[in-house]
Amino acid sequence: MLPVLSLLLLAGCAALMGYAHKPEVSLSSLQVEGITLFEQRFRLLLRVRNPNDRDLAVDGLEFTLDLNGEPLARGLSAEAVTVPRLGEATVTVFATSDLNGWLKQFRKLKRDGDGNLPERLPYRLKGTVSSGSLGRIPFTQDGEVPVAALLNGTKR
Repeated sequence: MLPVLSLLLLAGCAALMGYAHKPEVSLSSLQVEGITLFEQRFRLLLRVRNPNDRDLAVDGLEFTLDLNGEPLARGLSAEAVTVPRLGEATVTVFATSDLNGWLKQFRKLKRDGDGNLPERLPYRLKGTVSSGSLGRIPFTQDGEVPVAALLNGTKR
């Protein structure tokens, strides 16, 4: 009973502060920054949407990026941004993967009957938005990324 009451109290506090909805985070672009033998670096542009009636001060992001059902990269950002009420803002973040994660991706790629790679792969972006007023807010977003963006280092 105590956990239920605690959740109700937290929900009530958030609603009183004008934040009835969680912020939404989506992947806007993905670019390969560099590849070395031991590490791969990606530049991601994340779009943060605020569906609330009050501005939202975001002071950090933590996330993982899964590709084709396998973990690919992890990232952190301490970039502060204010997302306007009923608006959105973009944040450029960096993520890294290790050689093992990169090799798993290549092993898992399936070619079709003609030997062609798929045009798009499913991804999952999962993490937390940090806000001093609300604490850490989890998010998850699923989508697809063009294979060419990963192989050629181009933007999504």
